[in-house]
Amino acid sequence: MGIQCSKRKINNQKNEKVQAKPIQISQSTSKEALAFCDSQDLANLMRTKPIKSYLQEVIQKQQIYLDSCEQLTQIIERKSEILLRCYNDFTEKALKIKLMVLKYYNENFLVYQKQEPDCIQQKNLVANETMQILLETIIILNCLMDKNFDEEQELWWGKDYFSDRIHILGGITEDKIQNDQIVQPIVQYLQALINKVTQSLPINQQQQKPFHQNQSVVNSTAIAQVHLTKFYNDLKLEFAKDAGEEQIVS
Repeated sequence: MGIQCSKRKINNQKNEKVQAKPIQISQSTSKEALAFCDSQDLANLMRTKPIKSYLQEVIQKQQIYLDSCEQLTQIIERKSEILLRCYNDFTEKALKIKLMVLKYYNENFLVYQKQEPDCIQQKNLVANETMQILLETIIILNCLMDKNFDEEQELWWGKDYFSDRIHILGGITEDKIQNDQIVQPIVQYLQALINKVTQSLPINQQQQKPFHQNQSVVNSTAIAQVHLTKFYNDLKLEFAKDAGEEQIVS
């Protein structure tokens, strides 16, 4: 299940001294949580322990409290240039995952969040699942940036990782052979989330045309394209330089 955003409680003056220390710890770990989730250490741990509940267990043990999904999306948005600097066989798939998740967040979740569905439990479910996919996306991108990433041995989010969560959302996991073990599980999960959001919106909202992409997503795509073009141009120049040096030597 998803990870619930914590809300800081207002303390009574009588309990001010007693509650002061826990509040300070919560504020501290909230900042540390973002760094921890974006660390290569956590990415490496997930690569060596492909267990469905492992991420949740780590977060609970670390006493991580995240107050806003927005900070997580900002971390994801900043990944384009870093991904291209660490260019490898998985970079294009990583960029695709990044843009898909941000598109869901900006075009679906933010709109859903402004609504007031009759079922609060359902609203919490979507919020929790959204929080968790944002956390997972950060870790997934960090895994894919590692040039030593082994798709066969270390793909912890492949196969049936999302199957139980898709079922809870009311979706069905496709049994057909996946052509893309890296991207397709996330596509299926996001589609289940989008369907859940759409079903929960009022009828007039369900029939609306798709929302325009958030400007940050558009900018992120443009940045990725510029850096990718520069990367290929530099690569061509390097090949031409090597070829020229070989001719001189011969």
